[in-house]
Amino acid sequence: MDLARAACAAAQCVEPRDPGVLHLLGVIEYAAGHQGLARALLREAADSPSASPIHLLSYAELCCKPDDLEGAIAAVRRALALDRALPLTWLCLGRLLFAKQQYAESRDCFECSLRLAPDSAPATCGLANALGRLGETAAALDLFAGLIARRPDYPEARDAFALLLQDLGRYPEALTQAGEAVARQPQTLEFHLRAADIELHMGRYWPALERLGAIEARGLGDANFLALKAHLLRLVDQFQAAAQVCEDAFSQGIESAELLRAHGLALDVAGRHTEALASFDRAAARGSATALSDKGVMLMHLGRVALASAAFGQALDRQPTLAEAWYNQSNVDHCLPGDPRLAAMERLAAGPRVSRDRMLLHFALGKSYLDVGEPRTAIRHWHAANRLKRASVDYDADLAAKALETIAARAWPAPPSITADPDRLSELPVFIVGMPRSGSSLVEQILASHPAVHGAGEQLQLRGLFEAAATAPDPAPERQTKIATQVTARLRHAAPHALRVIDKDLANFRHLGIIHRLMPRARIIHCRRDPLDTCFSAYTKLFLGELNFTYELAELGRYYRAYHALMAHWRASLPGAVFIDVDYEELVAAPEPIMRRLIDFLGLSWDDACTRFFAKERAVRTASATAVRQPIYSSSIGRARSLAPDLAPLIAALGPLATASRPTGSPPP
Repeated sequence: MDLARAACAAAQCVEPRDPGVLHLLGVIEYAAGHQGLARALLREAADSPSASPIHLLSYAELCCKPDDLEGAIAAVRRALALDRALPLTWLCLGRLLFAKQQYAESRDCFECSLRLAPDSAPATCGLANALGRLGETAAALDLFAGLIARRPDYPEARDAFALLLQDLGRYPEALTQAGEAVARQPQTLEFHLRAADIELHMGRYWPALERLGAIEARGLGDANFLALKAHLLRLVDQFQAAAQVCEDAFSQGIESAELLRAHGLALDVAGRHTEALASFDRAAARGSATALSDKGVMLMHLGRVALASAAFGQALDRQPTLAEAWYNQSNVDHCLPGDPRLAAMERLAAGPRVSRDRMLLHFALGKSYLDVGEPRTAIRHWHAANRLKRASVDYDADLAAKALETIAARAWPAPPSITADPDRLSELPVFIVGMPRSGSSLVEQILASHPAVHGAGEQLQLRGLFEAAATAPDPAPERQTKIATQVTARLRHAAPHALRVIDKDLANFRHLGIIHRLMPRARIIHCRRDPLDTCFSAYTKLFLGELNFTYELAELGRYYRAYHALMAHWRASLPGAVFIDVDYEELVAAPEPIMRRLIDFLGLSWDDACTRFFAKERAVRTASATAVRQPIYSSSIGRARSLAPDLAPLIAALGPLATASRPTGSPPP
């Protein structure tokens, strides 16, 4: 490389601004990791009046493509104007237009490249993926099958095939193809990133992180690697580490729209909302419509509904096909009859879209049709959305039910009668547990409105501590004390001056035995709601996290029955002083008496702020983020029963629970 630099320097002595020399120097510096210098040299070569198509293509691919898609396309079109017979130019333009989601024009470019170079494997891969996005799935699959049979030594075909399968929601097959690409060419970073990204979409966050860890040395200077790592760290609740990955990259001059998005999302979870907004805005300035949607989600969580709606609108103005923005907007806006957005979403959902986008659009359409009073149309869209989601997740209903049955059958040792450790005797922790959509966000919002209580949301790291402790039937006393100290330290960090701090990780209903063993004075609030309403409401939502039992009606009903049996076990086993049931229907029918009972259960004096819970300013990162900003309403009670014919598999799986009587005092459906 030094010899090449020296040769270029000698050539510059003769012709300082020769585009060929500048181009070669730029490529050398890019390979050496000096991206700032490389961009300057390649830009100067591309701007030269005597620039060749290759100079323009290098500038587009290496400098513009990561952050300036429009600039890259403009550079390639300039190259095309110089020479329309160069297959590489058509290939590059096709790839850029594909990235911009202009799939029909992208397909035309790949076809032009193939007419000029019929055996081009890269152009065949590009054409297959473009056809897949245009809905011509059979043709796309045939192209890949033929190419892989003809060129088994070409791992790029496996990688491109993995992308198509990922788009189709066929994640296990996609991961197999990505793994083949990695095995055949392990030195290629992009292949590893494809495999890790597929695992992310499958919810396999830790395996994806392990995959990235194996190639850490090669990825530290790559913005795509760092952004993916930051996303994964956030998803396993290591949001501080995620933010640090991004900040370290920025300090080294590595920045991209996706890295800024990852930074904003991590800062949002960390509660650094002003900084998060700045990161989202910087990503949007680099052309990311998704960052505007992310910004809207954060504003929605903070209760700033009008600003959130405006951000989603801005995202859709910039990218009208952005399914995430349509989905998020549907959750914050109430759709009215005749709303043109319904027709727009219908057109998008009916057209060629990747699996995840169609899923998001169907969930959005379900919510919107319910808004306009067409529940039967809504349920058809929810069925379509859940079929797509269920096909993308790895879930074993038998295994899940057996796991809950095993917990209930296990003998959990009682807590010691005497302990001197203050953390184990602490009354700080409050755990809200139950099924999703059972009223838990409302209960947390009510309690968090009390000046002595802090709602900390889902503290997923605590779940990991309980899971580790539960592997041994009776951890050693010092181990129990250590875990209790870690739990209380985490909660105190969230709110140093609060007397009670809530962890609303609903899945902790599986760990109540070990929680009570470790901290016998910790309060446990179990939120419950009519079983059919609970399950139906969960079925209408797309969840972030491990709630894979919610996407198929029979599996959902079966899981609910196992959960119901386990909660009956805990109710019979745990002291009434630390365990309480809260029925959603009773809370709706008589709010203040239930609120007072809860505050008394926490050992606190009543405060009227609890009745004004909807005015409490705090981040709520659940599907009920907008609902808890309103006074209590009863319109969702009994909603599922009007759709009983469409919920037959759920009703059958629930069995007697589907027709169980409501709690005393609840209003009729």
